[in-house]
Amino acid sequence: MELIIRNAGPADVDAISAMEKACFSDPWSSTMIACELQKENVFFLVAEADGAVCGYAEGEDICGDFYINNIAVAEPYRKKHIAETLLRRLMATADERNCYCVTLEVRESNLPAQRLYEKCGLSRVGMRTNYYQYPMENALIYTLLLQEDEP
Repeated sequence: MELIIRNAGPADVDAISAMEKACFSDPWSSTMIACELQKENVFFLVAEADGAVCGYAEGEDICGDFYINNIAVAEPYRKKHIAETLLRRLMATADERNCYCVTLEVRESNLPAQRLYEKCGLSRVGMRTNYYQYPMENALIYTLLLQEDEP
């Protein structure tokens, strides 16, 4: 399987939207995805394999803090290091932009994602109570400091 990581574009909205619906209980709409693609401080990547979008990741630089909003991989392509590749690419983008840190939230029950984040150097630093809905669940906050001093 040849994996291609590239910037997402308007032609990817339908594939990303379908993956959102398959992977998340409270998915982003096509309109929200299209809107994110237009923002200058947002970095939206897709992974392609076998000629189709099989994963995506989105993060944004907010005043030097790089916040990862979503990472998803289609079911048939899981456990092939695609999420890790996307995450590491976003982390490299944050580093290239001289961001202070990378931060994300994950469902408390999502142990595979937590293992991935820890493998990539992020540390659990806190919790947001009842952050997620459908079903209601706590979010664990993970962060990786990229620089000793804030920009």
